[in-house]
Amino acid sequence: TALTRTLEDLEIDSLTVTSGDEALKKILHHQFALLILDVMMPEMDGYELAELIRSQNETKHIPLIFLTAMDKSKKTVFKGYRTGAVDFLFKPVEEEILRNKINTFIELDQQKKELQRSNRDLEVFATMASHDLKSPLRNIKNLGGFLRNDYESLIDEEGNDYIDKIEEQ
Repeated sequence: TALTRTLEDLEIDSLTVTSGDEALKKILHHQFALLILDVMMPEMDGYELAELIRSQNETKHIPLIFLTAMDKSKKTVFKGYRTGAVDFLFKPVEEEILRNKINTFIELDQQKKELQRSNRDLEVFATMASHDLKSPLRNIKNLGGFLRNDYESLIDEEGNDYIDKIEEQ
């Protein structure tokens, strides 16, 4: 089929299943950049599968494309979009169009993963920077306390006010 040829040409990791139940098992145990669902499958149709996918926090953001040879009516297409599809294609599908759509979603997934990595790195940096910035301030506060305790008899009221301000800041 065009889908099989396209996936082979793209040299990407892909999984093919023959039923909705099998698809659910795979989806729960693998990470996907994109799901291409046929509307007509044994055991449950693509719409039911899409609704189940969208109902789970772990899978609800995976882009879905419906691919079907059945009814080309607006009702069929709108049902696909209502169940969470980002696109709806009809067989026979133009290979170049399918290839471009797949590449786009794979690229978006890679960008999303890179953004997540960058965010984690930024969080680590912010934690370290916050600690590094607080350390000298803690030292200044502690030194103000030592100054007050060790030289209490030598410091007048104005000096104590300055130490209070140091400790507050």
